[in-house]
Amino acid sequence: KQSITTAIDYASLFRRLGGNYPLFELHYNPHRFRLFNPDGWNEVFYLTTLVMIERPDIKGVFGAAWFYDPEIKKISPELSYIRELIERIGGEFFFFSSSEKDKKNAFALSKARKVAYEEGRYLPKSYMMIIPKGNLLKFYHLDEAQITSGKTITSN
Repeated sequence: KQSITTAIDYASLFRRLGGNYPLFELHYNPHRFRLFNPDGWNEVFYLTTLVMIERPDIKGVFGAAWFYDPEIKKISPELSYIRELIERIGGEFFFFSSSEKDKKNAFALSKARKVAYEEGRYLPKSYMMIIPKGNLLKFYHLDEAQITSGKTITSN
């Protein structure tokens, strides 16, 4: 259940973006698990930003997953880099759901998370993250003029 404050924050973000469409959606691909690490996440956001420059209509990127949950820092600290990177870029988070699917996904690769749930120390929840295009451009020190002028681009 969303609070009125969360609803206002959500509406405010979309007002700043100029609407909620179009956005790129991030999706976890289990076939690319080898890239599920800090460098892989940084590369995904960097490459997404480059594509956004070619698509000026795209307003940002979003995704929803259990690993965006702020509780992950306590339960699975080895995954805390994901939320920390998104926060450094300037992304915002909103509670999304707490469902059987969230539990299934959170427990899939971790007995520790399942034990924490069974002991009442953890309830898997999905959070939606949204990163505005401007925040990505700023974080990676990119702008459309850089790309069209052929200047060298490096990621953070």
